[in-house]
Amino acid sequence: MIYYVTQYVLQLAHGTAWQDPLSFLRLFRCTTVRAAGAAITALLLSWWLGPRIIAWLRHLKFGQHYEDKAEQAGANRAISKLGTPTMGGILIVAVMDFTALLWAQWNTLMAVALLSVVVLMGLGFYDDYAKISHQNNQGFTSKLKLLVQFSLGLFIAVYLWLQFSGA
Repeated sequence: MIYYVTQYVLQLAHGTAWQDPLSFLRLFRCTTVRAAGAAITALLLSWWLGPRIIAWLRHLKFGQHYEDKAEQAGANRAISKLGTPTMGGILIVAVMDFTALLWAQWNTLMAVALLSVVVLMGLGFYDDYAKISHQNNQGFTSKLKLLVQFSLGLFIAVYLWLQFSGA
């Protein structure tokens, strides 16, 4: 979005007295500038939203109150995972999608990348939700996870092939 706004402002200023003072907006054409802006935005949003989302998940009791597979097998851990809020991927995906929509130049590859992240987040969310609601470590089966991931990969491959092969 920032890319398109800056390019629109540059287009409006072309041939006017504002053209020279606004020439710094040409920096937003550079991928590295937008990537640095996205990284800083994501960092600041994560610092700001992180404690709030963790507190919200603790309030909802979205934590692990059961032994995981490593603990059942007898592995010792310095810190127990009991009560640790899960579903932290919500924060990561929300921040990543927001910064990508804010800073990126939109194209087909960006849409496919964000779609795949959202689908995989949905898979992880439902897996964590199943574990929490049943209070055991039985979420999705590994076969179902692989089926969803394979289907997503096949969809992306076919979509990109049709998009860029001219078929």
